[in-house]
Amino acid sequence: MLFEISGDLLQRHPTYVVGVVFVQNATKPSPENVGKLQRTLQEEVQTVPWKLGGAGLHGHSAITRWEQAFEAEGINPRTYVPSVAALAQRCLRGDYIRSINPAADIANLISMRHLVPVGAHDVDRLPGDITVRLSREGDAFTASTADEKELPIGEPVYATGDDIRTRRWVWRQAETAMTMPESRTIVFPVDGFMDATADRVEAATRELALLAKATLGGDVSYGYVNADKPSLSGDDVSLTQVDDIEAATAPLLSLDSPDESAETYPSPPADEALAGWSLSDLLRRGILDSVIVEEELQEALDSGRRLTIYEGFDPTSTSLHIGHYLSLRVLRWFQLQGHRVIMLFGDFTARIGDPTGQSAERLQLTQDQVVANAQTWRNQISRVLDLGGDNPIEIKWNGEWLDSLTLRDMIEIAANVTVQQLIERDMFQERLSQQRPLHLHETLYPLLQGYDSVAMSVDAELGGRDQMFNMMVGRDLVRNYNGKTKHVLMTPLIPGLDGRKMSKSYGNTVDLTENPVDMFFKLTQVSDELLPMFMSVLTDTPDDEIDGVRLRLSTESNLQNARERFAWAVTERLHGTDEAQRAQKEFTRVVDEGSMRQDVEEVFLKPRAEPLTILDVAVATGLATSRSDARRLIQQGGLEINDQRHTEPTLQLSPEDVEGAIIKMGKRGFVRMKVERA
Repeated sequence: MLFEISGDLLQRHPTYVVGVVFVQNATKPSPENVGKLQRTLQEEVQTVPWKLGGAGLHGHSAITRWEQAFEAEGINPRTYVPSVAALAQRCLRGDYIRSINPAADIANLISMRHLVPVGAHDVDRLPGDITVRLSREGDAFTASTADEKELPIGEPVYATGDDIRTRRWVWRQAETAMTMPESRTIVFPVDGFMDATADRVEAATRELALLAKATLGGDVSYGYVNADKPSLSGDDVSLTQVDDIEAATAPLLSLDSPDESAETYPSPPADEALAGWSLSDLLRRGILDSVIVEEELQEALDSGRRLTIYEGFDPTSTSLHIGHYLSLRVLRWFQLQGHRVIMLFGDFTARIGDPTGQSAERLQLTQDQVVANAQTWRNQISRVLDLGGDNPIEIKWNGEWLDSLTLRDMIEIAANVTVQQLIERDMFQERLSQQRPLHLHETLYPLLQGYDSVAMSVDAELGGRDQMFNMMVGRDLVRNYNGKTKHVLMTPLIPGLDGRKMSKSYGNTVDLTENPVDMFFKLTQVSDELLPMFMSVLTDTPDDEIDGVRLRLSTESNLQNARERFAWAVTERLHGTDEAQRAQKEFTRVVDEGSMRQDVEEVFLKPRAEPLTILDVAVATGLATSRSDARRLIQQGGLEINDQRHTEPTLQLSPEDVEGAIIKMGKRGFVRMKVERA
């Protein structure tokens, strides 16, 4: 058995490479292995959208390289889609990839895993050597439909003699070459190009060989053909032989049961209190800031019709924070009511950068950065929203439609908005007045976000109040394109724990990636003034209890017990009861027993010319919500430096007094003070 690439094809495509796996004397797989293979195949389907990042057929380098090769041969890749792209597109649509037979399933599995074309040829059904060459007069192709039978001369094909095994290079296989459940002699080609997908071909070929050995048994070997070595025989001494031990111990191909190997997400809590609220309850508690138009949305909810609502996120960082948690609670409410919820990742728009709230242009991200960030977000989202169950949320990527927009499409979309509307936005006016750059692509962002609503034909969009302009553009586009009303729901922009703008530079954020102990400690630092609002929008705390906190706020200076209940509620909801109990126990140990966390945070005090006071140190810890709050804590005896209490805010200290000192601020925690050197 010989596998070769013809010289005329290599002249046209000198970087073409094929990994070849030879299987001889295959045995019938056990029912257990067949079941594991089928489950693994379906699990792999779920990973493809994440690998592509929503770019579909046209955004990933491994696929675009094949499209370029097709175009170079005069083959339209949109009409005759390369097999790897067709398989990936089916995964993006959520299609069920049916099991065909073990050999075909292995080929599809490896193709999805590495995003390379993979074939499976039964050599016994169509005996003879396999050549990848250009078609010629006299060739014959056994097709399943009449429109496939015309075979022009000069088309890249897989052939055995005059019998064509695969047309249009890696497009469609002949029925006579396909594997069957009883196939015993099989050749698996893995196609690619040295200049773009060489690493993928190498990894895919080796994994396929191991998987074939573990599943089909028999004699398995593999090697590579390219311009330097254009042919390879099944008994070539250069082939790598796969032994039983290597196949059985390959970690990526162990084919464990789905409970052990699949990436699964446990269902979130039932959220019974949230499920029992109405739209007016969400507005009353401040979870929703406003709805355009509330009466129209309420009428739609009362109709019993299943609505489609979405929120878009540009994955520009690796973590979500409690501000995002607020909007996730709204989406959870819609999910619990039985509506269709879409979480849209802006892989296209994240590469542009949303100018909202930016006084300077935002750096653009690469596709790989966006996809990596989104993967971590999915794990965090699963704590709040149900990714499985009877009504799972849907995850989509806007590159799926935005990547394919033509210039004509963009002009038609842009015709719905005036330049005056765009540049009247505050953030654009600020840049213009300060003579800072305002790039044209940033002004297009609202149109792109608005078109997301059109592409998904949604009934409602959720977003922060700062997204109102973009969402209203989408409302207009939906009316113009889809002929229906889109409801706009806005959440408030909650501040950081200290009342300032939520920012990592201020240390006043709480990320959903925080471990339970850190999350609990940080949440207990919320200022007294903000505590009732945070309890109302981030927890299911009953209204009367929140009203009680508001009442005590005017008479008590210390609401630490209420802060701890708030910290418990959020930590327990996001991490579970056991982890919340562990966090609370650690908090009690640190605060009530006067001990110190082993991982106490270090705070750096900047050098200064003026005298340093106790008040300056207290403010620098970041544990006080304001300078007046720090002064009050000191006067009430809440500040200790190395276990020594200080009650005079104006007492002066030297840098040496605080260098390395442990500063305790009441029940708010500890920090270790370090002094930066000038």
